[in-house]
Amino acid sequence: MRKISSIFILFTFIFANAQHTKDSLQISRTIDNWHKAASISDKKTYFSILNKDGIFIGTDETEHWTNELMQEKVKKAFEGKSAWNFIPKKRHIFFSKHSQNIAWFDELLDTWMGVCQGSGVMERENGEWRISHYQLSIAVPNDLVKKYLELLNNNKK
Repeated sequence: MRKISSIFILFTFIFANAQHTKDSLQISRTIDNWHKAASISDKKTYFSILNKDGIFIGTDETEHWTNELMQEKVKKAFEGKSAWNFIPKKRHIFFSKHSQNIAWFDELLDTWMGVCQGSGVMERENGEWRISHYQLSIAVPNDLVKKYLELLNNNKK
């Protein structure tokens, strides 16, 4: 009986790892498609990957947008050949222990603003992974923070 239990546990572990690998690939492809959609001004794809009630938090303190509000705010950016082009350099994906339909990620990006970091929450809806929450930040090297703060303070004067 003990041998059967051990085999069952091992099989469950292998199956779970295989599923996470498959989901990780799907999630990564979804995020890549999201970034690509922005790079070619494919508004329809871009906003369909962000959940209908999804949230986008940008680098400016005023950028806390629902999907609908973001579509209004960045409308002009999607009228050109490219809204923006974020190129992923590194990404980590994590899964909820409580739900097979929730994951989160962080990524390092090359952007027109320099190196940025993004993080997000993904939810699986009808078999498709969608972004429910995304936050973008500009990566400021620690040794430049004092100069950065000086620039901000001088800009407020």
